[in-house]
Amino acid sequence: IAQLRHTNIVGVYRFGEVDGHYYMAMDYIEGVDLAWILDDYVKDRTLMPHKEILHIVNKVGRALDYSHRNGVIHRDIKPSNIMLDLTGEPILTDFGLVMITTEETQGDVFGSPHYIAPEQAISSAGTVPQSDLYSLGVMIYQMLVGEPPFTDGTPMQIAMSHMTTPLPMPQKLNPALSTAFNPFLEQALAKDPENRFQSGAEMAKALTDAMQQAAGVKPKKGSKP
Repeated sequence: IAQLRHTNIVGVYRFGEVDGHYYMAMDYIEGVDLAWILDDYVKDRTLMPHKEILHIVNKVGRALDYSHRNGVIHRDIKPSNIMLDLTGEPILTDFGLVMITTEETQGDVFGSPHYIAPEQAISSAGTVPQSDLYSLGVMIYQMLVGEPPFTDGTPMQIAMSHMTTPLPMPQKLNPALSTAFNPFLEQALAKDPENRFQSGAEMAKALTDAMQQAAGVKPKKGSKP
């Protein structure tokens, strides 16, 4: 993890063990986490502007693509693990549950039930890069409507909902949300990893298209041969 060097990933510059406890010393980020910001929007009874959502998804998606190319799956993507610095730049943090794809990694780590991918809820050892993208999709759903798709019940019941319950229509929580977002959310939160977006870049592009469609902007036509 300390070998990862990306603008949108927190730097790790020391790690070790003290009295049987492992630690990682990371860069200090002056700012607030995304969970705090989203809670603030809820208190104000408003939602994050689409432009800000796209900015976060673009940068976090790039960070995840870089991490996945280097054999690292985060396994705990959620708003509280994304810091926004004083310039508003999102930075992915907390690699405490990470899976290294080139090594054996314990599969008994659960993750956060509100954001967990179906296959990770079954066995954390079965996590794939698209599991992180599913969690990012949950965050996008939350940013668009005000809360994650599954919130009722115990942590285990919430995790089971990710595995078996169809995605709730986002317009039930945000009637003003354009239905142009529905195909995007269905793919981002598909139960089968193969049916999801396969990269953060692909997800960000699809979200851009959905936002343009919602705003009534026609896609640019390709140039004639």
